[in-house]
Amino acid sequence: LDFENKYKAAETGVTFSGTKTIKGIDETEKRFTFDLYETGENYTVAEDAEPLQSVSTDGKLKKDEEKAYSFTEIKYTEETTKYYVVRERALESSDGFAKNGQEYRIKVTVTDNKKGAL
Repeated sequence: LDFENKYKAAETGVTFSGTKTIKGIDETEKRFTFDLYETGENYTVAEDAEPLQSVSTDGKLKKDEEKAYSFTEIKYTEETTKYYVVRERALESSDGFAKNGQEYRIKVTVTDNKKGAL
């Protein structure tokens, strides 16, 4: 008689979030959009790359107020290492706002704890 038990760790996930603030103006109705790209380990985003996800601020943004934004959860079902870049999208009409060229580089390493969880 043979018995076989298969092991599979439960999936896990990660959610990236941040905040947006403005300076030099009391308030704006302008929507600010943030793009999440999956990249290789060099964090290079091709010029014509489509974002994995995009999210925008909504409603009025006041001076020095932190407006939260959050991408949807990314799920993982196996051990892996992934690389991501988050950028603020250039505004279609600047209305006086300077372009923010900052980008955040994120490395996610998913490992199996050998106790049923990633």
